[in-house]
Amino acid sequence: MELRKQLFGEVNEDYINSLNNYAQSFSYGEGKDLSKAIGLQQQVMQLCQKLQHPHPNIGLYTFNMGKLYFTIDDTANIIKYWEQALPLVEKHGRMYEIILEALGLIYLDQNDFPNSKRMMKLTVEHNEQELKKECPDVNCLLERADMYTEMGDNVEADRHFLKALELAKSYKDRIEANKRYAKHKAMILKDYKTGAEYQLAAVKLIEDTLGHNDMYAKYINQAGLYYYFVLYACFVCNLILQFVQENIFSNLSLTIQYC
Repeated sequence: MELRKQLFGEVNEDYINSLNNYAQSFSYGEGKDLSKAIGLQQQVMQLCQKLQHPHPNIGLYTFNMGKLYFTIDDTANIIKYWEQALPLVEKHGRMYEIILEALGLIYLDQNDFPNSKRMMKLTVEHNEQELKKECPDVNCLLERADMYTEMGDNVEADRHFLKALELAKSYKDRIEANKRYAKHKAMILKDYKTGAEYQLAAVKLIEDTLGHNDMYAKYINQAGLYYYFVLYACFVCNLILQFVQENIFSNLSLTIQYC
């Protein structure tokens, strides 16, 4: 760093970029030193202010400043720097989406409903822009299906999940598509039986390609959980039907069973 400083000076885009990377190197691993990382990142922010023109990566550096404060639970500074970063990063890009989601959760946790509502509105606008883009692969289709789920449009979500399943060719894509659709069916639509069936399809793919490994165990346990909810629903419905039959239609000779 000292050599770069001597060669280029501190108020220089390349030096600032190197200083940012150096600061981030203290945020993880064996040499982790959050106090040093924050101090160096603050220098990055100060040097950026001295440039004649905004640094091309100013949005990233500002986001990194907030991320470092996130590691020490300094909520005031997290909000300060991520709010500053929001208009600096590419609008409707991946980082923009991450900041919106993070700020939304923070404001919600703090019961700051006006700002939470503001983030929600920006998220809706962002999602509308995302839906206008081409969606040529499995991962995109699955993300878009999740987006429609968040918007409450389960018909479109279902269509995108099925399209992803149709398009999936590699075993990894097929496993992921079946798992995600299973979760949607079971946890969103409460169709536990169908969810379990798609989860078992993922289990079979893992068994055929990877064998009985940890992933297989995890996935088959999830399928079992979905089936448990199916049986529990049957049990409760049968109790209700039994009560109706014994107390309301007790004079009729009939037997009703839910499943």
